Amino acid sequence: MKGTKLLALGTPVMDIFYEADYAFLKKHNLEAGCTNHLTDEQVAQIEKELAPIHEAAGDNARNVCESYAKSGGRECAYMGNVAKDETAKKIRSNLKKNKIGDLTANVDGKSGRIMCIITPDKQRTFAVYLGVGEKKVDISSLGIADVFFCTSITLFHPGVGESAYEFAKKCKENGGKVAVSLESQNLLRENLDKMSMVIEIANYLFLNEDEMKAIGYDEKNVGKLAKIVFLKKGADGSRVYKNGKVLGDAPAIKVGKVVDTTGAGDFYAGAALYALSTGLDEMRAAKAANEMAAKIISKIGAGL
Repeated sequence: MKGTKLLALGTPVMDIFYEADYAFLKKHNLEAGCTNHLTDEQVAQIEKELAPIHEAAGDNARNVCESYAKSGGRECAYMGNVAKDETAKKIRSNLKKNKIGDLTANVDGKSGRIMCIITPDKQRTFAVYLGVGEKKVDISSLGIADVFFCTSITLFHPGVGESAYEFAKKCKENGGKVAVSLESQNLLRENLDKMSMVIEIANYLFLNEDEMKAIGYDEKNVGKLAKIVFLKKGADGSRVYKNGKVLGDAPAIKVGKVVDTTGAGDFYAGAALYALSTGLDEMRAAKAANEMAAKIISKIGAGL
């Protein structure tokens, strides 16, 4: 896509929201607060036991694009594999609605879906079937974006992860920048050997305190992971590191009621990347990101 300022690669899915208690999570061997990868059949079995309360196009990378666009950004695009099914139609309709460039590609199989299970404490647990989103993505015709975004979930995954890593290196070699969000502490613990890949490619890194601890870092050394590190601290706002040193803290924005935290980190990253693209400094970018995250946790679902 010519002139793209932000290009995000992910695993296109529909997010389907449910409410359940911790006993339900234990019954289905789902680790609370984490991303749990399941087969199509396992997800289908869980779906039989719960009634959906909301449905929306999802995926971390898509969420980042929506946040970027809703912040005022243009020339952003989203890519990944979808199937020739109704799920793909819904995903593409959402991209058009949110003025996100559509670079999704049709491949044989099923499009992905994610069960977002909200427990009474408003924590969310994900039961994930990625479908064709797991497969390698054809990046041969992609132009270099100002910023390329992907998550650790995508980067560490066989197939699509190879495409993400290849394109990230291509961007850096041609003057572009790479932004990576760390996601899901359980998957990070299982893929510690792949963190060197993140350190190699990331100019901007986004992570929260649980993810920081999962990879064996603390607030004294986490700033060494990338040139610019945004540490999300929930109700305490966020901390920004630059060149290994603390740049400052951005206070959280108070909200009347936290409804659902799904997508908060993604919308934080998208708003921060947009602010940086306009020439704002890192602390002002963190403030804008906190403001956007506050909006998304005030409603159900990762979308405005």
